[in-house]
Amino acid sequence: MLTLVTSYQMTMEDALLAMLLAYRIHGTDAAIKATAHRVRDKVRIGCRPAINNVIRCRSQLEWAKNLCEDEESWR
Repeated sequence: MLTLVTSYQMTMEDALLAMLLAYRIHGTDAAIKATAHRVRDKVRIGCRPAINNVIRCRSQLEWAKNLCEDEESWR
């Protein structure tokens, strides 16, 4: 008998992508915050404080804009 075990955890990159997609599609603090809540339990325990910081930050839109600007300077 073959049992399939799926213990998939998101990487931090997956979580960031999901939150930035919420920013791009919806463009609201509420969408980014809701996405952060959904992905928080799916990332490794060590990454959860970073997700919690996004949830608690004053403006999730500013967080997303700053992250996008930083990413453009990496190129």
